[in-house]
Amino acid sequence: MKAIIYGAAWCHACHQAAAWLRAQGVEVEERDYTEAPGEVQSLPVISIGGEIVVGFNRAKLSEVIRRYEGHQD
Repeated sequence: MKAIIYGAAWCHACHQAAAWLRAQGVEVEERDYTEAPGEVQSLPVISIGGEIVVGFNRAKLSEVIRRYEGHQD
């Protein structure tokens, strides 16, 4: 499973999200927020399996990971 995090070098939540996702066994690709599709109003923007999570929300990310893992058969 891979996550793309659109963030910035100065974004503490972006670094926290990347570290947390890696600890969950998720491959992480970090990109500058200027590469994100659409207008970014909050960081980080995280894409996992086609789903977008805005902000570092562990509960929401866990839900997306579980849902994604359930469709990997």
